[in-house]
Amino acid sequence: MKPAVFVLLATSLLAAQATPPPTPRAQGTGLIVGQVVDGAGTPVSEAIVTLSSEGVEGARRVMADGSGRFFFTELAGREYWLLAEKSGYLVGRISQPRPDGPAAPIHLREGERRLDARIVIWKHAVITGVVLDDAGEPVVRGGVIALRRTYVGGRPTVVFYRQTTMTDDRGRYRFASLVPGDYLVAVPVTLTTTPAAMLRDYMEGQDRTALKGLVTATAQVYGASETSRPGDPRNLHVGEHVVATFGIMPTPPAARDDGRLIVYRTAMFQNALSPSRATLVTVSAGQERTGVDLDLTAAPAMRVSGRVVGPDGVPPGLIFVRLVPAGQDDSFTNRELEAANGTAEPSGAFTLHGVPPGAYTLKVAITRATPDAGGRPAPAEVLWAAEPVVVGDRDVADLEITLRRGLNVSGRVEFHGATTSPPATMAKLPVGLSAQATGSRSTSAATDEQGVFSVSVVPGSYLLEPPVLAGWWIRSITRRGQSLTHRLLEATDAQDDIVVSYTDRPSRVSGLVRTPRGTPAGMALVVALPEPDAGTGAPGMSGERTTRASQTGAYELAHLPPGNYVISAVDDSTSHFQLDPATLSRLSRAGIRVTIGDGLSRALDLKLSELR
Repeated sequence: MKPAVFVLLATSLLAAQATPPPTPRAQGTGLIVGQVVDGAGTPVSEAIVTLSSEGVEGARRVMADGSGRFFFTELAGREYWLLAEKSGYLVGRISQPRPDGPAAPIHLREGERRLDARIVIWKHAVITGVVLDDAGEPVVRGGVIALRRTYVGGRPTVVFYRQTTMTDDRGRYRFASLVPGDYLVAVPVTLTTTPAAMLRDYMEGQDRTALKGLVTATAQVYGASETSRPGDPRNLHVGEHVVATFGIMPTPPAARDDGRLIVYRTAMFQNALSPSRATLVTVSAGQERTGVDLDLTAAPAMRVSGRVVGPDGVPPGLIFVRLVPAGQDDSFTNRELEAANGTAEPSGAFTLHGVPPGAYTLKVAITRATPDAGGRPAPAEVLWAAEPVVVGDRDVADLEITLRRGLNVSGRVEFHGATTSPPATMAKLPVGLSAQATGSRSTSAATDEQGVFSVSVVPGSYLLEPPVLAGWWIRSITRRGQSLTHRLLEATDAQDDIVVSYTDRPSRVSGLVRTPRGTPAGMALVVALPEPDAGTGAPGMSGERTTRASQTGAYELAHLPPGNYVISAVDDSTSHFQLDPATLSRLSRAGIRVTIGDGLSRALDLKLSELR
């Protein structure tokens, strides 16, 4: 597959504006009365309900009564947000029909009395199981992680669920507060190799600057509360190296009589050996999924060693080397699933201990800034490598890894205003590239006085994140006359001449959503998709925008970049609704095609689509 950079718009940035200072809360005669219920419609008592309004100082909180009912009085006419929370439940918001779906505010007129506010909160999902070692004994205080599959722009992305749990003295674990969805459950095992002398110097304060970032970052990724030290009982000492098991990872078995290390492999549900082949565990709101058991398997560990040099043949200095299972596709962005990693010496020499047999990709990525001939710092440059490595029943030695120069992505920022003046200075506007793939790294660049930006990246998938500017909205992103606003930019070489254009004339599409019978479709999800690709028929890459219709069926899509769209409405109230490729394709066929012009407002009523 060709490396590529996704030039995409973060939807939150499209509508963002400067927030004015909060104003004191004004009293009125409006009233909101409502009820908190669970996913089955059963009233939930004693939930805490919070009412807030953008730009108004302070929030109001009340406790729902035994029937889940609540009310707020003396309300001025404006837009209000309501949320409810209670221990054991996910936070729910007004007009939010599914746990992780968008919500919508209540638009209260002066003196209006709203008596039908309904907030749904969902019980947490639960996953439990047992972790056993290769002898069938329970693994005590072993860490288990859950990776939830979501979709970003129709592309599957597996993200680390930030609650790590530990097994008890019976080997049992329990995830007690999960969002409903699909999860990869695993016991991660990654051994980190560090030269003992380098780690000792770091601990004794002799060379803290060079190693601090690598040691601290590794400890944080793997859940360690402190940095491993030489002599720590959790660590193995192999020759001149310290092999660390950070934080949540089970301690490796004892070495063989011949000195060969024995390690556990990363364990995944139903004994999968790679994330792409793992069986996902699906849980609904309030469901407790039991029997998700994990078995650790021991394997003789090999040593992988070699040397890393830069494009000029010179060692690049202190670097971090990662070994990732082959076939781990771009949807898995988690470093918890690396097989091994470690720090190379200043000479470029590296050794990774504790590598079980298998096929891997060795990855390196560093950023350096080389002074020019006049001693002035040059723009930061990324150096990277991704080389296949096959480990069998013998050590792998004498690897020669030559780093390649990163891909340069450059362009400029332009302003096209009818009434608003561009920023006083073009300098230091931050343009970000958010990594969406394994092996890639998020980065950003600041524009110069002419609005020009340039950044070096590892080839991969990124979200382009233009700067948020008051009174301005994205009009287009182009490269040499080709629209990139919602499209894939093939980046097999340098990608220059990217133009990010802003406008001070925001667009707007609004209307009513109705059911097939003509009644208002309150709380429908409205989706705007870029027009399907003429060649493939697929919806525009990751460019969808969504909004929630009000309880009366009214909706508004604001600040869409000019272009051709397919707009549709759907009932997304099922807990497992996802904007996956199949759903986006059906919405693209069922919607209404519209053209959005710069600064134009358009009225468009929609009929609720029935996805089949």
